[in-house]
Amino acid sequence: SLPVHSFVARGSPETGWRIERDGLWFLDLSSGFVPVRPLVCGICSTDLARHLLPHPLPQVVGHEAVVEDLPTGRLCVVGINASEKDRGIPKEQWCEYCRRGMTSQCSQRMTFGIDRL
Repeated sequence: SLPVHSFVARGSPETGWRIERDGLWFLDLSSGFVPVRPLVCGICSTDLARHLLPHPLPQVVGHEAVVEDLPTGRLCVVGINASEKDRGIPKEQWCEYCRRGMTSQCSQRMTFGIDRL
């Protein structure tokens, strides 16, 4: 079975977020992110072939979700990736994809459920 973790988000959409897991630093996100509540999650063909990819198992499948934007109550569709740009890394350190505005292809992106649980 998967381990159980406790997560805390400190910050705001204006200042960015510090995410802690089990009381320890886990991830920083830049400004612009809002808290959401996941409602449903899609599974794509990449998820079905997960065991063939170069990432250790176990993994969480489904990286696109319908969520409720908690500040407004609106429903949104989101992808659960954090590129170098998204994480607030200085622009001069971005990969070529982020510099070209192709953040979904970021060579250093972190995807919840793949590179960390």
